[in-house]
Amino acid sequence: MPLLTQIEEHNNNKSAYFISVIVAIKNEEHYIQKCLESLLNQTFSKKSFQIIIVDGGSTDNTLHIVERYLEKYPEFISLHHNPKQWQAVGRNIAIRNDKKSDLITYIDGHCIAEPHWLENLYNSFLESDSNQLGGVGSIHYSPDDESILGKSIEQVFSTPIGGFGSSYQPEKKKRQVQTAPFVLYSKSALKDVGYYDEDMKIGEDYTLNYKLQKKKYSLYVEPKAIVYYYKKQSLPAFFQQMLNYGIAKAMIVKKYPSSLSFFHFLPIIFSFAFIFLAFIGMFMPVIFFFVIFLFIIYISILFYYALLTSITKKQFYFCYLMPCIFVLQHVGYSIGFLKGLFKKSWEI
Repeated sequence: MPLLTQIEEHNNNKSAYFISVIVAIKNEEHYIQKCLESLLNQTFSKKSFQIIIVDGGSTDNTLHIVERYLEKYPEFISLHHNPKQWQAVGRNIAIRNDKKSDLITYIDGHCIAEPHWLENLYNSFLESDSNQLGGVGSIHYSPDDESILGKSIEQVFSTPIGGFGSSYQPEKKKRQVQTAPFVLYSKSALKDVGYYDEDMKIGEDYTLNYKLQKKKYSLYVEPKAIVYYYKKQSLPAFFQQMLNYGIAKAMIVKKYPSSLSFFHFLPIIFSFAFIFLAFIGMFMPVIFFFVIFLFIIYISILFYYALLTSITKKQFYFCYLMPCIFVLQHVGYSIGFLKGLFKKSWEI
């Protein structure tokens, strides 16, 4: 049925669409209760959506917490198990086992949905002026109780040199985009493109959105649909995350070479150009001083954004945390990208 016809039917029948919210998790004992409570407290009618949890082999207290909610809401929450552990597989398990929904969305276990999140996504989906709508995505911020490190990471990703090519860039109005987080998808569109790419341990959202647009589906981001997202809680964990992002981007390049833009390659280009010039500078003093000059410019830019954020947000800790995060982001991503070029597949 054409989308516009479905929308007309929905205006006369509020139950025309049913939504499944997928929560693919592994070891989320610190956040899963907050996540589920935020979904239970949505303003969207509970008669029009369900929660599907897919566990990827949690070894902490996550499943014990989930089981309490299953006992309390057996008709509203269901649980599946994911032997391959990573999210792409888990979400596909949920989608393929779901027989009720017309629309599919997801949220991570370390996220909190703003009370109007699902309602705003749903309304925006219905109002989208597209004959072939793939989905409508959300924006995300740090929650109020986020650590200072997490808030600093958010600010880094919100800058041009920390967030280019990512979904962290803040949005002020609804617009068509190439990718977005926490998307409300048309289930038929997902089926048309073969669901999530299970080769992607990381980057599954990006590749799914790319496949949709290759088939001429449109994708929007809705600023009123807000998710609060907990960031990594240590610098080593953040570095590992950036390393994994770099690996994922390299694997995406190999499988979907036309999916990435020039901006995705800038950190790698800059890093390897800097290393090459530094090596040449060992033999040519002029090049050596040029490398020092470039390094000073780079560090100055990092501290400029850190100082600007500190003044704007009136928090001193951005001054010393943001430069460290910038460096870990750029170095980790670049090393990961190089590693990913030689990686054949994700290990299970």
